[in-house]
Amino acid sequence: MGCGVIHLRPEGLIREAGNERGGAARKPRGGSISPLEEFAGRIPSLIDEQPELTLFETVAELRKRRIRTSRSSLWRFLDRHGIILKNGNEHTRSELRHTSVHRPRPP
Repeated sequence: MGCGVIHLRPEGLIREAGNERGGAARKPRGGSISPLEEFAGRIPSLIDEQPELTLFETVAELRKRRIRTSRSSLWRFLDRHGIILKNGNEHTRSELRHTSVHRPRPP
């Protein structure tokens, strides 16, 4: 078993000498690419065509166009590309309060 020099750095302990199994190189991290990046040109154009769509409606429209996605992956895609969708809160609290269904209390 090889003994090596150990350095304390902000990213953690790094051992300079390798061990019997191989070098002391760091393992790669991250690097995965979202499947939505394949459609990076089509998604913003859809949003430009229909800017009133909410996140839920955008996912439904993408699925109609055979682009499989979820709300969370679309949200992350939009965040990475700096795209903002409509809020989806068209009603104020007072409007919701006046239009809500009132159920009678049980006796």
